[in-house]
Amino acid sequence: MENTENNKVEVKQEYKNKYDCHKWKKIMDTTQSNYANMIKRLERRSKVSNYILIYYSIFLIIITLTGKYFPTYFNCNLGEYFGVILSVVVLAYSLVNNSANYSVRIARIEDALNKLLNFPSKYFQIKPV
Repeated sequence: MENTENNKVEVKQEYKNKYDCHKWKKIMDTTQSNYANMIKRLERRSKVSNYILIYYSIFLIIITLTGKYFPTYFNCNLGEYFGVILSVVVLAYSLVNNSANYSVRIARIEDALNKLLNFPSKYFQIKPV
C-alpha cells in the first residue's frame, strides 16, 4: 500500500517537473511565434493574389485597347479571343480568391493570438512578451 502511494507521489512530482511554469511559457512562446508567422503568410498570400487580379485586369484592358487603337499592328480577332479567355481566367481567379477568405482568417488568428498573449498573465503570472 505504501509503495503505490509513493508511486503516485513520484508520478505527480514528475508531471509537475515536466510541465512547470517555464515549460508552459516556452510552449506559449512557440505557439505565439507560429501564429505570428501564419498571419504574415496569409497577409502575403492575400497581397499576391490581389496583385495578380490587378495585373490580369490591366492586361485585359491593354489587349482591348490595343486592338481598338492599333488594328494594323494587332490582330483584332486574336485580341478578342484572348480577351474572352483572360476574362474567364480573371473571373475564376477572383472567385477562388474570394473563397479563400484571407481577411476573415487573418482576423480570427489575430484574435486567437491576442487571447494567447493574455493567457499567461492570467494563469501563470508571467508577463506576456
